[in-house]
Amino acid sequence: MFAYSYERLINSIAFFSTEHQKITRKPLYKTTLLKYLALFYYKVFSESGEPPLELSFIAMENGPVAEEVYVGINENAFNVAEFEIIKSTTSNDSEQIQILGKSYNLDFFSEFEIEIMNELIQNFATMYKNNTAIIDATHELRPWKIAWENRGKSRLKKMNDEDIFDESFQNTLASEHYAIYKNLRDISGAHFSR
Repeated sequence: MFAYSYERLINSIAFFSTEHQKITRKPLYKTTLLKYLALFYYKVFSESGEPPLELSFIAMENGPVAEEVYVGINENAFNVAEFEIIKSTTSNDSEQIQILGKSYNLDFFSEFEIEIMNELIQNFATMYKNNTAIIDATHELRPWKIAWENRGKSRLKKMNDEDIFDESFQNTLASEHYAIYKNLRDISGAHFSR
């Protein structure tokens, strides 16, 4: 992951954790963070033709999971000033992971991306009781639906980003942008995990 991509990821995590906690007055748990990131990723990707973050998603029962974030949080790979990860054990011995935002820098994002981030916070943090609504929203994402339906007996399946596009995507500015993005990515020789 390139430095700029890493900064975008760290600041998106910090944004969602900080703003969610401000509105709900409750900590943001890992599961809900993963849902915010998936909704942000696919909303921007479907409307602009380019993903906002360099992530790979797998379909799991409760929705899409960004592999890099899931592993990074579980293995304490994020040692940053922008947020803190707090792990605790519940009375039934299951692990709870909270992400406490401290600060974030939105200079890494376009106005369009910031608008989407704020929209997600307004939609899911304002009336937050539990993470059911945000999980349900991620179950509406086309890439998750397709991967989940085709998983067979597996409990998870890799998602295909291009499944976000349906027939209505053809002949749009986003489809043209995606074609350019994909060709540049392919000829650049850069490693992309997608």
